[in-house]
Amino acid sequence: MPRRLAQWVVVLALGLAWASPAQELMSRATDLLVRNYAGPSEKNPDELAQKYLNRLGVACAPQGEACPVGVAVALLRDMVNELGDRHSRLWLPEEYAGMGLIPGDQQTRRGLGIRYAVVPEMPGLVILEVEEGSPAKASGLRRGDRILKVNGQELSGSADERRAALTRAIADGGEISLAVARAPSSSPFTLRVTPGALGTPLPELYLLEGGIAWLRIPNFRADQTAQEVHRLLREAQGQGAWGLVLDLRNNGGGSLFQVLLTAGAFVDGPGRRYERKGLLTDTVLYRGGTLLRRDEGGERPLLTLPAPARWQGPLVVLVNKSSASGAEFCALDLQMAGIPVIGEETAGVGDTVTNFFVLQRGGPALQITTAIARRLDGSAYPSKVTPDWAVADDAKALAGGRDEPLEAALSLLQDRRQAALAGPSAEVLPGLQKALLRAWWAP
Repeated sequence: MPRRLAQWVVVLALGLAWASPAQELMSRATDLLVRNYAGPSEKNPDELAQKYLNRLGVACAPQGEACPVGVAVALLRDMVNELGDRHSRLWLPEEYAGMGLIPGDQQTRRGLGIRYAVVPEMPGLVILEVEEGSPAKASGLRRGDRILKVNGQELSGSADERRAALTRAIADGGEISLAVARAPSSSPFTLRVTPGALGTPLPELYLLEGGIAWLRIPNFRADQTAQEVHRLLREAQGQGAWGLVLDLRNNGGGSLFQVLLTAGAFVDGPGRRYERKGLLTDTVLYRGGTLLRRDEGGERPLLTLPAPARWQGPLVVLVNKSSASGAEFCALDLQMAGIPVIGEETAGVGDTVTNFFVLQRGGPALQITTAIARRLDGSAYPSKVTPDWAVADDAKALAGGRDEPLEAALSLLQDRRQAALAGPSAEVLPGLQKALLRAWWAP
């Protein structure tokens, strides 16, 4: 902690002669901000911390050592807003619970293992993701299903009311009856599922008709994510797949190491360098199955995959507005190598590193930008991935049986296959597709 802030905190503590829950929370948060912040904000973290410690002292003076945490939480929100860095934020425990943002959190997650969306003009909840190995998967729920009723209660109110009905049923912990609609049928059916413990979702492989593999990576949080990607790629190649769709939709990121080990299965030498206040702090890169750290003393291995794979065939990447952080890193590495990306503009945190700090056990947490990510040559990354081919990831269409970004990816792969078989001069694709493929494919 800078000397000036440390002295100021001591003076405040001695002057008030108490350490309320609010003071303890604010002191930890401001200390973390001053010590760790290295983002794009022009605000001085030291001055910002002092400003809000002073405000807390005024707000808590009437209550003394009984001043509650909620007073500090409200001021911390104001502080983060004034910081003006959209990559940094304050999280409440109910917001980060079960997201795997803190060590061991994935071990305590309980639920059905689904991710869903509300389409205002359609009753129910549309299932976007069903985790492998989850209670939902075991019950037969699928991506694109629409939950119409929970324990007989229709989900037809506001978005908050629909979510609350399912949340209450899960919290009760007993068996849940779900009325489900599945396209193209118009007749709902009933599934029964009991909430249970959830692990960290791992990549999943689907072998589709026509020799195309669909590889979905839900996040990069598990230590075995990249190893599983390489294993699944070997499996796809062994089954004769010639084309691949790499699906990073709804992937919120995770470990940089897992991201680079995964990207190395598709492109040569992915890597990142990290800077704090313009000073190089770390360089990590992938080469031949090994993750390396580069410094003044040379390169040293960090992790080595036991059986690295390398995909050699046509490839398309899918992203959406919920693809963030490590998913953006991975997609950018592939896109810069000429691999086409389909979907929506991503969340926009692909040029920074953020760390997640829990301020108190079971309490709020602070996410802080701790470094700027750059290419190995030091040049800047864009903050978000802009798809080569924009296709909305529409939950309403998904509920109707159509995964439009996936359909676009499959169409692109099949058209390229036809063009390759017909020869490089074949006039089989219109404008944008042809432009993408000329840059991407060498028959």
